[in-house]
Amino acid sequence: RDPTNEKYYLLDGDNSRILRFNETQWFTIYGEPEIIIGGPSTGCTGSTFSNPESIALTETGNRLFVGDTFNRRVVFFDNPGSISSNYFNADGVIGQISLTNCSSTSF
Repeated sequence: RDPTNEKYYLLDGDNSRILRFNETQWFTIYGEPEIIIGGPSTGCTGSTFSNPESIALTETGNRLFVGDTFNRRVVFFDNPGSISSNYFNADGVIGQISLTNCSSTSF
């Protein structure tokens, strides 16, 4: 939960995406996210994941990390509460040389 922006993030690993809900949606309209981060298919780009297994949000809510397992990387989104469109590109990557490189030899 992002207390600053009143947003909730839900990992949907089977569909390679993160769903963002605002506080009202979280408690009243289940299944209809405000924003979809990642998807609609798997891949190795700034806006796709391949079997993400974990997410973490900084305490202040200003950065969202996604453990993108099959792409062997962690991607991050700065200010995820202000993302205003689906399939938004990540702001950076850890563990690979770029957002479009998912080589097993990058570590």
